[in-house]
Amino acid sequence: NKDNNLKLAYIFARFKDYAFAASLLSEYVKQDNPSEQLLFAYISFAAHVQDLVNSKVFAVALNKAEKMNHEKYCKLFGEPFLTIQVLDNPIVKEDYFKACK
Repeated sequence: NKDNNLKLAYIFARFKDYAFAASLLSEYVKQDNPSEQLLFAYISFAAHVQDLVNSKVFAVALNKAEKMNHEKYCKLFGEPFLTIQVLDNPIVKEDYFKACK
């Protein structure tokens, strides 16, 4: 159940196990209509793990987040939220510049 996984992901993130926290949510990110809270939670956890930043799922999550809440999406980039390193993912970079610049 995605609500239970979201709660569990927050617990693992509190203990800085961001990879596992993100893994609990990744399947739901890929589904149609994930909640805004789930998407932004996944993005914040995955952003701590370079392999996830470079993944297709991360790009998909950001793309869905932009469609769901454009203003919040554009505010994600830069301190204190997402570091500019997330733009190492070419898909993320292209989507960001199209949507926010």
